[in-house]
Parts: sequence; structure tokens; C-alpha cells
Amino acid sequence: MLRGGAAAPTKVDTRTVEALLKSGVLSSGISGLCCLEDSSAWNVGESTSTDKRSTPAPAQEDVIEVLEHPPKDVVLPAFTEALAMLRPTATTVPLSVSTTAVEQDRKAVAQWLNEFRRKRNTLAAYAREARRFLLWLHTIDGGTLDSFDREALDRYVCFLGNPDPGWATPGPDGWRPLKGPLSPSSTRQAIIILQGMYTYLVKARKVADNPISLMLDKGSPAPRAARPAPSAQAMVRVSAWLPTWCSQAESERERQQRQRDALMWTWLYWTAARRFELAAATFGQLRPDTIDGQTAWWWEVVGKGEKVERIPLDHQAIEALLHHHGITEDQLIWHTRSHSQESLWPRLRRGKGRAPLSDDTIYEAVLRVATAAASAVEQLELSAIDMQRIAQTTPHHLRAYRNTHMFGKNVPARFVQRLMRHADFETTMRYDHTDEHHFYRAVVSSPITTDKSAETNSKLPPQGTI
Repeated sequence: MLRGGAAAPTKVDTRTVEALLKSGVLSSGISGLCCLEDSSAWNVGESTSTDKRSTPAPAQEDVIEVLEHPPKDVVLPAFTEALAMLRPTATTVPLSVSTTAVEQDRKAVAQWLNEFRRKRNTLAAYAREARRFLLWLHTIDGGTLDSFDREALDRYVCFLGNPDPGWATPGPDGWRPLKGPLSPSSTRQAIIILQGMYTYLVKARKVADNPISLMLDKGSPAPRAARPAPSAQAMVRVSAWLPTWCSQAESERERQQRQRDALMWTWLYWTAARRFELAAATFGQLRPDTIDGQTAWWWEVVGKGEKVERIPLDHQAIEALLHHHGITEDQLIWHTRSHSQESLWPRLRRGKGRAPLSDDTIYEAVLRVATAAASAVEQLELSAIDMQRIAQTTPHHLRAYRNTHMFGKNVPARFVQRLMRHADFETTMRYDHTDEHHFYRAVVSSPITTDKSAETNSKLPPQGTI
């Protein structure tokens, strides 16, 4: 401690302060920040009316002094964004705790969320879970983060399984805490996220202990078996039928919606993309290439953990995109440069700008195509099993179908994993049903189930002769 109770400064080199200035953690506008005489060293401390340029520079060169704790009025941009994600929701249920306690809890959770600022999808998922928990804690349970205990955890788990119907109604900002009761696997995932949050808050000394760590049984994880896929021939027939379905629309707006729905269905299946990856796709992410003398296309996908990976685009996906936008392949090459920030998915209403589509919009688009395809079973000549599986298709199922069908075409497993971008190879192999099919054929085609079995039985001695 310095005289007067001021915090002792920590000395770091000039490169460090330059990095802090670039990241926004340190601002040149902070009171007391000034350059020393040699212009290569900095000093951050209490501002005074004395001109510090007249003060002799310290003996060490390229050294600055930065207070260990920035002034309280300095708020980092990322922290502000995390705090905004936890904004209170307008609700008819009044707060059961003081507004001061609510703000303290929001700031504590925002500090935890700020650690995931470079992982946008993780940040959004964790913020959604934390916001829902804080709303329940402050309105229904009447507690705070620090008062939350093991018994309150049981109450929250029961609430997730049987929530108030009003929680399924979107608020003024369009957000709804729940769409309905959570499944056991979703509840388990929510509790695991909150346990990680409390572990962080304990280390940050925001709460005294972590009551969620006392829960020994958080439920069993969801079964990891892959969903059975419709046949590859059925998916090809659906793709060929989509233009007919679009032409049967009764209005221009319905035709545009069906065309966009068909394009999303096609891309989700042939690219095996995740929903959020498809929502953020732009023309600038498409990369033309030349392979075997032919034009080939790559898609630079921004996936989990903000990782950018290149995946090949099937000709089905490119042809669907060209047809939808009414452009040629040469025009597409030009479009990737001149309209790099433009979304691949045109909006149906004006005034929406270039913001990406929501995940829910893509989900609803797939459900519309699946429902329509199941209704056209005679036209598509689908089997009853294929019709049932297509009718229940979701965006993630299309990704799983593509995985399964690639194994059926004997594509090497390492290439399938690369397209699916699974971190764990075992996740990719869950969709390989070729061994099951070989097992089935070996058993069903065995001699004991053929006509030769009758010949074998005829050679047995008559009953009673042994």
C-alpha cells in the first residue's frame, strides 16, 4: 500500500500496456495516465496538477506502472454486453428481493459470462440459462445467489419440470424463459451449467459456497444412439420434388417462403451444417476453387468455438443456391466479392436489414418441408418407414442423415468426421450402421433360415428311434 491508502502499482513492460490499450482494458483517457520523459514508459496513478514530465524518469527503462484494479467507473465493453444479456424481464410477478440485490447478482453472473466472450454460441447458451435462473430466483423463490441452497436447488429442478404456464409466453422483448417443461436430459444440462457458474462465483468470492456440488445424482445423460435415417433414395426423391412443391404455392409470398425453405432443407442435408452455422452463412464465406479442371466450391464455416473450417459443397447445394437467386456460377464468383456480407437467405419482409436469420426460423422451415413431404407420400412413392422418419425430421436430423448416408456410400470415416467436424471420433461412428446391416444380412441369410433347413430336418431320424 502506498501512503494515503492508495493501491500499490504493478510494474509491467511497454508491450503489455500496448496490448491493454488495444483490447480496451486500459484507456488513454483514464485519469492519471501519462507518458514519462523518455516517451517509452508510462505511469498510471492518481492525477495531480503537477506536470509529470518534469518528474525524473525511473531507472528502469520500458517500464510502466498500472494499478492492479482499474477505477470502478471503467467498464469493459464485453462486460457491458454480458450484463445486457441478463436484463430483467418484464413480468407480472413482482420481485421478491430488493433491486440492489438483483443488480449485485446480475453483475456477478455477468462477470462469469464475460469469460466466454470469445465463444459466441457458448455465451448465448449460458446467458439464456443464467437469465432464466435469476428470474426464478428473484421472483418465485425470493432468494439471491448467496442465499441459494440445496433445498432451493430441488425446488428449481421441480419448477423446470412443471413450470408456470406464463413462462411460455414471450415478453415485450420477445424472450420467453421456457417453451414448456424441460426433459430430464435438458434439466440435467441446465444444472451442469449452473454448477459451473457457481464454481466460478465461489472462486471469485461472489458467493460463499456451491450448493449444486452437493447434488450427487443429476440424472442420467440422454441416450447417445443415433436416430435411424430414411433411405438415401428417399432423400434424393424429396430433393427432386421440392421445385414442384414451390410451384404449388397459392400466393407470391408463400412461393418465396417455400423456395427459401427448400433451399435451407437442401443445404442442411448436403452440407451437414448446424443450424447456427447456416443462419450466419454469407456469400463471403463461399470460396471457388479448381479441382480436376472443374470449378469446385468450399464453404468456410464458423463453427463451435468460433473455429473456421472449410467444407466441400456438393453440386446439389450450389445448384439450389444458383436457382434460388437466379444467377450463374460466374455471377456467384463475382457476388462473393461484391456482396461478401450479404446473407445467403433472403428475408421475406422489408426493413430487416442484413441481420442473420434466427435458429427458430430455420427450425420452422425444416418442419414445413417435412410436413409437406410426408403429405406427398404417394407422389414421392415413399415407404411407410421413410415417410414416418421424414415427417419427424428436424435440422439436426438432416445433419445426422447425411452422416449415415456417407457411411452407406463407403466414404472413409476420417472424411466423414472432417465434414461433420466432430471433436470426438466416437461421435461420428455412432452414425455408422453398416456393421448392423452386415450383421442383419448374415443372420437372415444364414442356411438355417432357408429352404435347405427342410432338407436338413429330413435327414434326422424319426422321433422315438433314439
